[in-house]
Amino acid sequence: MTLVDVVRALARACPKDVETSGELDRALGFLGSDLAAETVVRAGYVAFLPTAVALIAVGLLAVPSWPLVVAAALAGGAGVTHAVHRTPVVLATLERTRTLGSVTGLVGRVVLRMRIEPTVERAATFAARTGDGALAESLGDHARRTAGTPETGLDGFATEWGSGSRRCPERSV
Repeated sequence: MTLVDVVRALARACPKDVETSGELDRALGFLGSDLAAETVVRAGYVAFLPTAVALIAVGLLAVPSWPLVVAAALAGGAGVTHAVHRTPVVLATLERTRTLGSVTGLVGRVVLRMRIEPTVERAATFAARTGDGALAESLGDHARRTAGTPETGLDGFATEWGSGSRRCPERSV
């Protein structure tokens, strides 16, 4: 059973309609997950109850004070709910940061090619072909789609990876 299976199983226990954020939608899209944001939110809400019950059981063994144990259990349950809701956003932010770390090499290859042959189209193709990773692959896709047109592929590439796009969640953690 994978983590995605656990999230789906938890979500099935919550029949209520839930509200999601665009940030969570973008994060799941960036990660390439087939989970819906509603599924993640429902799973987080359902995770509250078993967490709180487990913390109450363990807490009463260690501390015989009901108010303190209940308060800690409620805080722990809320913390787990928040963690389930935020984990995709955190993972997307980490992956985006790792991916964007290679942008300097990609830009360097564009500049290098422009010094040899000053045509933007060939520079974009060269940078994509000699690079590796998601950025180079995306630039290559854009360069191929715009081949034979007055476009270079760089505009579409910048739009895809720019702030607020599905590739780049607007808020970071």
